[in-house]
Amino acid sequence: MSISLDTVFQVVDIARKAIEIYQKIQDGPEQMKKIGLRMQKLHKLLVNLHRHLRDNSKHALARLRKFQTEELLEIIKDTQADCDKVYELFHKWENNVGPWGLQWRFTSFAQAYFTLGTSSEKLEALAKDIESHRRDIDQYMGFLGIVVLQDANVGIKKLQADNAALKKQLDAIQQSLVMLQPGNTIPAAAASSGAEGGSVAKVPKPSPSPSPAPLRSDYKILFVDPENLGRSVIAEALTKLLKEWTVRTGGAWRIKGVDSAGFFVGSKSNCIDVIESLDFSQKSYKKPIVAGGAKATDAAVAALFDNKTFNHPFKKTVRDALDARRSRGLRRTIFKDYDFVLVFTAREHDNMLALRKALAAKHGKDVAPKSGAKVLHLGRFLSSDGIPREIITPLPSLDGPASREKWNQKVSQMKTAVKAFLKEEMKWSQPAAKAVVAD
Repeated sequence: MSISLDTVFQVVDIARKAIEIYQKIQDGPEQMKKIGLRMQKLHKLLVNLHRHLRDNSKHALARLRKFQTEELLEIIKDTQADCDKVYELFHKWENNVGPWGLQWRFTSFAQAYFTLGTSSEKLEALAKDIESHRRDIDQYMGFLGIVVLQDANVGIKKLQADNAALKKQLDAIQQSLVMLQPGNTIPAAAASSGAEGGSVAKVPKPSPSPSPAPLRSDYKILFVDPENLGRSVIAEALTKLLKEWTVRTGGAWRIKGVDSAGFFVGSKSNCIDVIESLDFSQKSYKKPIVAGGAKATDAAVAALFDNKTFNHPFKKTVRDALDARRSRGLRRTIFKDYDFVLVFTAREHDNMLALRKALAAKHGKDVAPKSGAKVLHLGRFLSSDGIPREIITPLPSLDGPASREKWNQKVSQMKTAVKAFLKEEMKWSQPAAKAVVAD
């Protein structure tokens, strides 16, 4: 399965056409403006992806594993479908097109929603889908090693053009506000070339804007590595420490549950049969199944806890829970139960995609829905260029397990990545260094 240059070009083209219409729209609701702005960001990524495929036709996807390539193709297809929806929506709004292709003159946003067959909630959902596609494609741009850069002169010219367009929009909004005052009217000639001379066009009456949806506070995340003894379990404990620190200093925390598991662990897993029969992208991606039920690696635990960081009573509570915990495997409903599945290497990322496909094939799409958990490479949050950095298990010493020093370095790396993930995906604000921590 491959991604054709023509397919990506079609998405780029429909996104461009939608943006061109959006730039003409001045009276749309906030959700449409949000969609338009997100489409512009998405279009930029698509253009760079198209250029990469065009300039590297033979090896453009060489960095991707089998299941990563398949997922990227699905993402592009879904993106195209939503870009088509956006184009149709903007076209109808700009041209006052209602049901059955009839031309309607919208007198309020509520009427426009009805005649367009949409609603503020549907527009908000579409805006979220566009942003989701942008994030997905952005992750794969990193996997492909594509750094989105612009020529300096082009960037300056675009900034100047954007500023001019913004000023024009602000002037138009100001004029609209004046005309919306009681007793004011807009000459029809200024609103529609089809109106009779001297008549007055109706100004759309703004419907009350829907209250912004409250930020979710029920996210569930899962860290996964092969055996659930080092990186994944330490990332889980680290996130719990960050939660206690945040909540006890009065900050907002949006994660309801955080767990970890091992891909090749039998304990508490009910999908080992599926994992053992997976069509791995490479033979080396498959590891032996271990029983599980083991304690976390001593050096890894010491690297996280045996220091002065988070030096508060809650630190002991989190550590006691970790000491009592034992390694476990994956449940077949992970893609339905969690919002994010975080892995540490490209190999682990590809394995998770393979598992999702296999679970859906065996148990149905309800078990592994396309809209379910996003599989993210935690290493993408370590780089400014979007190219993921592999977070590998510390190599063992010549005389035994990996040293405490090596785990100190690894925990430091994971702290940076986990905090960056929380800031970007959870809108987390790190507490001030001198914030008072409640016991």
